Amino acid sequence: MDRWRLRRLRRWLRGEAPRSRVRFGRLGVLAPAEGIASLVLLATAAVALLFAARGDAGFLGTLLVYSGRWIWLVPVLGAAPLALLRARAALPLAMALLLVLGPVMGGTLGLAGAWRRARLDAAAPRLRVLTYNVAGGDIVALRLDDLMAESRPDIALFQECGALFGAALRRLEDYHVVTDTSCIASRWPLTSVTAMPRADIEAAGGAGNAVRHLVEHPTGPLTITNVHLQTPRWGLQFLFTDPAAAPHAIAENREIRAIESRVARRWVDSTGGARIVAGDFNLPMDSRIYRTSWGDFEEAFDAAGVGFGYTRLNGWIRVRIDHVLSDGAWRAVHAEVLPDYGSDHRPLLAELAWGR
Repeated sequence: MDRWRLRRLRRWLRGEAPRSRVRFGRLGVLAPAEGIASLVLLATAAVALLFAARGDAGFLGTLLVYSGRWIWLVPVLGAAPLALLRARAALPLAMALLLVLGPVMGGTLGLAGAWRRARLDAAAPRLRVLTYNVAGGDIVALRLDDLMAESRPDIALFQECGALFGAALRRLEDYHVVTDTSCIASRWPLTSVTAMPRADIEAAGGAGNAVRHLVEHPTGPLTITNVHLQTPRWGLQFLFTDPAAAPHAIAENREIRAIESRVARRWVDSTGGARIVAGDFNLPMDSRIYRTSWGDFEEAFDAAGVGFGYTRLNGWIRVRIDHVLSDGAWRAVHAEVLPDYGSDHRPLLAELAWGR
């Protein structure tokens, strides 16, 4: 494009060219740059509403929440130069950017946690909870001492524990340890360990599990539930292996995941006292399944983390599917995703304060 055509394009976008400005009722006269920016905002708002209303509901809703969310930044950033041509285009583009970074990509500023930290009594009991899907744990086992020293958890929950990782966990000092497919390391004694009955889940074709631990905490008995629920991968993989069968496979997998969450939540509710539920849920927070079964718990990173908190990194896909949830007895004051220690997940560390 020669410089004269480029100059005419700039004039048209600014509304300086003849018949380039359009009146939109009470909105007044809009130059093309402002109109394009407004359309980007409307489209972004529609996407945010779609995540909120249809996330993980049906075929398209499932694809939506488990795809790479950063792609929704492309139209906003692509339209960003319009703000340089027309100042009034900056506001709708800034609003669109906030919608993408917040509701769509899951970004949070952790304002609730910051407010609690400012008001927290220095003597209030604290609890550092770590959850980490170690993917077998053969690599993580080699760095387990570093992980525990750097994160300093009071209670650490692990999923997909292999034999080598379990052996490394049992060598830890100052921790009470229980090892199985799901593992726990606690600074306080574990008075009981109960696995969720799997008959209903297995009958539905699911593979999820949950293990409940009763911890002798100084504030009183504390129930910690370590969950690892069904992955959506078993449905989504059909997009690449058998696209014609993908809609049915994804719908079937979604139903299994919904059943698992309902069963696990009923089992969590069957015990009393303070409750913390953590692990690999395989559900982002905007999943309808998550909101239905777990939405009344407080999610630690959403309340007290800063950033996106992605715990599962798979190529261009980034999503937070590992969570630390708590009821009103414990409230999050800090949360962070830790570096890679040798798994396809990232460890999530949450610091909770006694809230009663």
